[in-house]
Amino acid sequence: MQVTQPVAGSGTNTGTVGNETVQLLRGTVGQIDRTNGLFTLNMSSNVVVTVSLPYNTSSADRTRFQNLRVGDNIQLYGVYISNTRVELRQFN
Repeated sequence: MQVTQPVAGSGTNTGTVGNETVQLLRGTVGQIDRTNGLFTLNMSSNVVVTVSLPYNTSSADRTRFQNLRVGDNIQLYGVYISNTRVELRQFN
């Protein structure tokens, strides 16, 4: 699955693709674990989530992940797996 544009909705940054709720997340990159395809995203209000790359990540998103640096401000589309874990759908 690949999100190619912001999801349609009522002015929110969420939407449904298939049976998943995809959300637009913004924040600053914290720790990066390139071996396991993980990084932390420090969002507003001191919320920190761990973002994981799915097995079938596009080559563009894999390249973007490899080029991430601590402190980068980024936006991405993802699906919450738990309160502190998000699976990447696409970098924005």
